[in-house]
Parts: sequence; structure tokens; C-alpha cells
Amino acid sequence: MMEGRPIKFRLLELFNEGEKWNYEVIPVMQEEYRMNSKYEADCLNFDIIEICTAGFLVKTETQIDEEGIYRQGSLLIRYKITQLGRDQFETIAKKLSKKKVKT
Repeated sequence: MMEGRPIKFRLLELFNEGEKWNYEVIPVMQEEYRMNSKYEADCLNFDIIEICTAGFLVKTETQIDEEGIYRQGSLLIRYKITQLGRDQFETIAKKLSKKKVKT
């Protein structure tokens, strides 16, 4: 529903589906938004952190990436959407008309 919309709207939608690790969400976003560089992956990770800081997400688990799942030595964080985040997502979803996704 939010594909092609502002990045933070889409992030809220993905986390509204359930708890997720940052390394699970970033590749989905990179593919959808054609953001394939490491820099763009870091920007997406920062967007997730900003959403968390705003109170829309909460950290549920953290670990150091020792296996190179995302980037060896980096912090892996599992997030869950808060009620505030869910409310914000529902408000945004109601106001948006359906958008055709470019193929």
C-alpha cells in the first residue's frame, strides 16, 4: 500500500506488520526504492533510528553483527511498533489514495 510513498511512511507500514530487525527491513527498502549503495543502506538505518526516536518504534533486542548479516561489527536492532506508531500509520493510510507502483 505504501510502496513508492515517502520512505518513513513505508517503514511504518513494514513495522506495523510485526517486529523486525533493521537488517530485515533495509534490503526490502533498498529494492523498492532502488537504494543499492552502502551509504543509502546507512541512510535507511538512520531513518529507522529517527522513527524510533520519535516514539513510533521501540527497541526490543540488540546484538553486535559478528556473522556479517548486515555489516560485521555493526549494531543489529530489533524494533516493534508502538501504539503511537500504529495510530500514526493508520492516520496516514486513511489520508492517502492508492498509488500505482512503477514497474
